[in-house]
Amino acid sequence: MRRFTTIFILCVVIFSCLSGNDQHTKAVFPVTASMIEPQQTVSTGWECIDVAGVLGFADISFNATTVVYFYAKPNASVRPAQTLRFYDDKTINSWSFRAEGEKSYPLLNPERHKLDYSLFDLAVKSRLSGWLEVEVDEQTNGTLWLQESRGVRFKNWRQVMKEAFAISRINTGTNPLRTKPYSTAKIININERDCFKFKQMQGDWIRVAQATYCNTDLKSTASGWIRWRDENGCRIVEIFPFA
Repeated sequence: MRRFTTIFILCVVIFSCLSGNDQHTKAVFPVTASMIEPQQTVSTGWECIDVAGVLGFADISFNATTVVYFYAKPNASVRPAQTLRFYDDKTINSWSFRAEGEKSYPLLNPERHKLDYSLFDLAVKSRLSGWLEVEVDEQTNGTLWLQESRGVRFKNWRQVMKEAFAISRINTGTNPLRTKPYSTAKIININERDCFKFKQMQGDWIRVAQATYCNTDLKSTASGWIRWRDENGCRIVEIFPFA
Protein backbone atom coordinates (compact mmCIF):
# COMPACT_ATOMS: atom_id res chain seq x y z
CA MET A 1 0.00 0.00 0.00
CA ARG A 2 2.82 2.40 0.92
CA ARG A 3 4.52 1.57 -2.38
CA PHE A 4 1.33 2.35 -4.34
CA THR A 5 0.93 5.67 -2.53
CA THR A 6 4.49 6.67 -3.36
CA ILE A 7 4.03 5.84 -7.04
CA PHE A 8 0.76 7.79 -7.13
CA ILE A 9 2.42 10.89 -5.63
CA LEU A 10 5.28 10.70 -8.15
CA CYS A 11 2.79 10.51 -11.01
CA VAL A 12 0.93 13.58 -9.75
CA VAL A 13 4.20 15.54 -9.47
CA ILE A 14 5.32 14.58 -12.98
CA PHE A 15 1.93 15.43 -14.48
CA SER A 16 1.95 18.82 -12.76
CA CYS A 17 5.39 19.61 -14.17
CA LEU A 18 4.35 18.62 -17.67
CA SER A 19 1.18 20.72 -17.42
CA GLY A 20 3.19 23.72 -16.25
CA ASN A 21 5.61 23.40 -19.16
CA ASP A 22 2.71 23.12 -21.60
CA GLN A 23 1.11 26.30 -20.27
CA HIS A 24 4.45 28.10 -20.51
CA THR A 25 4.84 26.98 -24.13
CA LYS A 26 1.37 28.32 -25.02
CA ALA A 27 2.23 31.65 -23.41
CA VAL A 28 5.46 32.01 -25.39
CA PHE A 29 4.04 30.70 -28.71
CA PRO A 30 0.33 31.59 -28.70
CA VAL A 31 -1.89 30.05 -31.37
CA THR A 32 -3.03 32.71 -33.83
CA ALA A 33 -6.11 32.74 -36.03
CA SER A 34 -3.98 32.38 -39.14
CA MET A 35 -2.63 29.10 -37.79
CA ILE A 36 -6.15 27.74 -37.43
CA GLU A 37 -7.57 28.82 -40.81
CA PRO A 38 -6.50 31.06 -43.69
CA GLN A 39 -7.41 34.72 -43.36
CA GLN A 40 -10.02 35.83 -45.87
CA THR A 41 -9.13 39.53 -45.84
CA VAL A 42 -6.01 41.51 -45.08
CA SER A 43 -6.31 45.03 -43.73
CA THR A 44 -3.96 47.38 -45.56
CA GLY A 45 -5.07 50.58 -43.90
CA TRP A 46 -6.33 51.85 -47.28
CA GLU A 47 -9.33 54.14 -47.04
CA CYS A 48 -12.09 53.79 -49.61
CA ILE A 49 -12.21 56.66 -52.09
CA ASP A 50 -15.98 56.58 -52.52
CA VAL A 51 -17.03 57.59 -56.03
CA ALA A 52 -20.29 55.65 -56.18
CA GLY A 53 -22.33 58.85 -56.50
CA VAL A 54 -19.88 60.79 -58.67
CA LEU A 55 -20.97 61.16 -62.32
CA GLY A 56 -17.84 63.01 -63.36
CA PHE A 57 -16.33 66.46 -62.85
CA ALA A 58 -17.08 70.10 -63.51
CA ASP A 59 -13.97 71.40 -65.28
CA ILE A 60 -13.63 75.17 -64.93
CA SER A 61 -11.52 77.11 -67.42
CA PHE A 62 -10.34 80.48 -66.15
CA ASN A 63 -8.36 83.60 -66.93
CA ALA A 64 -7.88 86.98 -65.27
CA THR A 65 -11.50 88.02 -65.90
CA THR A 66 -13.30 84.78 -65.01
CA VAL A 67 -16.14 84.95 -62.49
CA VAL A 68 -17.94 81.76 -61.44
CA TYR A 69 -21.28 81.77 -59.63
CA PHE A 70 -22.48 78.94 -57.38
CA TYR A 71 -26.16 78.64 -56.45
CA ALA A 72 -28.04 76.84 -53.69
CA LYS A 73 -30.44 75.51 -56.35
CA PRO A 74 -30.42 75.37 -60.18
CA ASN A 75 -31.84 78.85 -60.65
CA ALA A 76 -29.76 81.80 -61.86
CA SER A 77 -32.42 84.34 -60.86
CA VAL A 78 -31.63 83.93 -57.15
CA ARG A 79 -28.66 85.38 -55.31
CA PRO A 80 -25.48 83.26 -55.68
CA ALA A 81 -24.44 81.33 -52.58
CA GLN A 82 -20.79 81.76 -53.52
CA THR A 83 -18.80 83.68 -56.12
CA LEU A 84 -15.24 83.01 -57.28
CA ARG A 85 -13.24 85.75 -58.99
CA PHE A 86 -10.02 84.56 -60.59
CA TYR A 87 -6.94 86.77 -60.98
CA ASP A 88 -3.22 86.61 -61.66
CA ASP A 89 -1.59 87.10 -58.29
CA LYS A 90 1.64 89.00 -59.00
CA THR A 91 2.82 88.67 -55.40
CA ILE A 92 3.23 84.91 -55.76
CA ASN A 93 3.50 84.82 -59.57
CA SER A 94 0.58 82.41 -59.80
CA TRP A 95 -3.15 82.19 -60.39
CA SER A 96 -5.53 82.56 -57.48
CA PHE A 97 -9.14 83.52 -56.74
CA ARG A 98 -11.24 85.36 -54.20
CA ALA A 99 -14.26 83.65 -52.68
CA GLU A 100 -17.20 85.90 -51.92
CA GLY A 101 -20.26 84.76 -49.99
CA GLU A 102 -21.77 84.46 -46.54
CA LYS A 103 -20.34 80.98 -46.04
CA SER A 104 -17.02 79.36 -46.93
CA TYR A 105 -16.85 75.91 -48.48
CA PRO A 106 -13.84 73.58 -47.92
CA LEU A 107 -13.53 72.38 -51.51
CA LEU A 108 -13.56 75.92 -52.89
CA ASN A 109 -10.02 76.55 -51.77
CA PRO A 110 -7.13 77.60 -54.06
CA GLU A 111 -4.73 75.18 -52.36
CA ARG A 112 -6.95 72.22 -53.29
CA HIS A 113 -6.56 72.88 -57.02
CA LYS A 114 -3.60 72.99 -59.42
CA LEU A 115 -4.16 76.48 -60.76
CA ASP A 116 -0.64 76.64 -62.24
CA TYR A 117 -1.70 73.78 -64.51
CA SER A 118 -5.09 75.42 -65.24
CA LEU A 119 -6.74 72.65 -63.26
CA PHE A 120 -9.87 73.45 -61.26
CA ASP A 121 -12.52 70.76 -61.04
CA LEU A 122 -15.22 69.60 -58.64
CA ALA A 123 -17.01 66.26 -58.32
CA VAL A 124 -20.43 66.28 -59.96
CA LYS A 125 -23.23 64.54 -58.08
CA SER A 126 -26.04 65.15 -60.57
CA ARG A 127 -26.75 66.88 -63.86
CA LEU A 128 -30.02 68.64 -64.68
CA SER A 129 -30.92 70.64 -67.80
CA GLY A 130 -27.57 72.41 -68.17
CA TRP A 131 -26.85 72.55 -64.45
CA LEU A 132 -24.24 70.63 -62.45
CA GLU A 133 -24.64 69.79 -58.78
CA VAL A 134 -21.08 69.86 -57.40
CA GLU A 135 -19.70 68.77 -54.05
CA VAL A 136 -18.33 71.68 -52.00
CA ASP A 137 -18.16 70.12 -48.52
CA GLU A 138 -17.02 66.50 -48.27
CA GLN A 139 -17.63 66.35 -44.52
CA THR A 140 -21.35 67.10 -44.79
CA ASN A 141 -21.81 66.08 -48.45
CA GLY A 142 -22.83 69.68 -49.07
CA THR A 143 -23.45 70.68 -52.70
CA LEU A 144 -24.02 73.80 -54.80
CA TRP A 145 -25.09 74.26 -58.41
CA LEU A 146 -23.08 75.51 -61.39
CA GLN A 147 -24.51 76.43 -64.77
CA GLU A 148 -22.79 74.74 -67.72
CA SER A 149 -21.14 77.11 -70.18
CA ARG A 150 -18.05 77.43 -72.37
CA GLY A 151 -16.01 77.91 -69.19
CA VAL A 152 -17.76 75.24 -67.13
CA ARG A 153 -17.69 71.85 -68.85
CA PHE A 154 -18.89 68.51 -67.62
CA LYS A 155 -16.43 65.62 -68.00
CA ASN A 156 -17.49 62.06 -67.34
CA TRP A 157 -15.08 59.44 -66.02
CA ARG A 158 -14.22 58.25 -69.51
CA GLN A 159 -13.20 61.75 -70.62
CA VAL A 160 -11.19 62.34 -67.45
CA MET A 161 -9.19 59.13 -67.91
CA LYS A 162 -8.80 59.58 -71.66
CA GLU A 163 -7.25 63.04 -71.13
CA ALA A 164 -5.07 61.92 -68.20
CA PHE A 165 -1.29 61.73 -68.53
CA ALA A 166 -1.23 58.33 -66.84
CA ILE A 167 -3.25 55.86 -64.76
CA SER A 168 -1.91 53.47 -62.13
CA ARG A 169 -3.37 50.88 -59.79
CA ILE A 170 -3.56 51.62 -56.06
CA ASN A 171 -2.98 47.95 -55.24
CA THR A 172 -1.42 45.78 -57.96
CA GLY A 173 -1.97 42.58 -55.97
CA THR A 174 -5.74 42.90 -55.68
CA ASN A 175 -6.24 44.51 -59.09
CA PRO A 176 -4.11 42.57 -61.59
CA LEU A 177 -3.94 43.28 -65.30
CA ARG A 178 -6.22 40.77 -67.06
CA THR A 179 -6.83 39.67 -70.64
CA LYS A 180 -10.57 40.40 -70.47
CA PRO A 181 -12.85 42.63 -68.34
CA TYR A 182 -13.93 40.09 -65.73
CA SER A 183 -12.39 38.83 -62.49
CA THR A 184 -11.75 35.26 -63.66
CA ALA A 185 -9.88 36.21 -66.83
CA LYS A 186 -6.23 35.27 -67.24
CA ILE A 187 -3.74 37.51 -65.42
CA ILE A 188 -1.04 39.33 -67.37
CA ASN A 189 2.16 39.63 -65.34
CA ILE A 190 4.26 42.76 -65.78
CA ASN A 191 7.46 43.76 -64.00
CA GLU A 192 7.52 47.47 -64.82
CA ARG A 193 5.91 50.13 -62.66
CA ASP A 194 2.40 51.19 -63.52
CA CYS A 195 2.13 53.91 -66.11
CA PHE A 196 -0.92 53.19 -68.23
CA LYS A 197 -2.74 55.08 -70.95
CA PHE A 198 -6.51 54.74 -71.15
CA LYS A 199 -7.91 52.90 -74.18
CA GLN A 200 -11.48 51.84 -73.49
CA MET A 201 -14.10 51.67 -70.70
CA GLN A 202 -16.59 48.92 -70.00
CA GLY A 203 -18.54 49.43 -66.78
CA ASP A 204 -16.14 49.28 -63.83
CA TRP A 205 -13.32 48.06 -66.08
CA ILE A 206 -10.90 49.96 -68.31
CA ARG A 207 -8.59 48.68 -71.02
CA VAL A 208 -5.13 50.17 -70.66
CA ALA A 209 -1.72 49.94 -72.28
CA GLN A 210 1.70 50.72 -70.86
CA ALA A 211 2.94 54.16 -71.83
CA THR A 212 6.42 54.25 -73.32
CA TYR A 213 7.14 57.77 -72.03
CA CYS A 214 7.29 56.41 -68.46
CA ASN A 215 9.40 53.34 -69.26
CA THR A 216 11.64 54.13 -72.21
CA ASP A 217 13.48 50.81 -72.00
CA LEU A 218 10.38 48.64 -72.41
CA LYS A 219 11.02 45.58 -74.55
CA SER A 220 7.29 45.21 -75.17
CA THR A 221 4.20 47.16 -74.13
CA ALA A 222 1.62 45.12 -72.27
CA SER A 223 -2.07 45.92 -72.52
CA GLY A 224 -5.13 44.51 -70.82
CA TRP A 225 -7.99 45.26 -68.44
CA ILE A 226 -8.01 46.53 -64.86
CA ARG A 227 -10.82 47.65 -62.58
CA TRP A 228 -11.03 51.37 -61.92
CA ARG A 229 -13.85 51.04 -59.37
CA ASP A 230 -14.69 48.07 -57.13
CA GLU A 231 -18.07 46.57 -56.27
CA ASN A 232 -18.41 48.92 -53.28
CA GLY A 233 -17.99 52.03 -55.41
CA CYS A 234 -14.42 52.70 -54.27
CA ARG A 235 -12.01 54.13 -56.84
CA ILE A 236 -9.03 51.76 -56.99
CA VAL A 237 -6.83 53.55 -59.52
CA GLU A 238 -4.85 56.78 -59.40
CA ILE A 239 -5.50 59.24 -62.22
CA PHE A 240 -2.69 61.67 -63.02
CA PRO A 241 -3.89 64.61 -65.13
CA PHE A 242 -0.35 65.79 -65.88
CA ALA A 243 3.24 64.56 -65.63
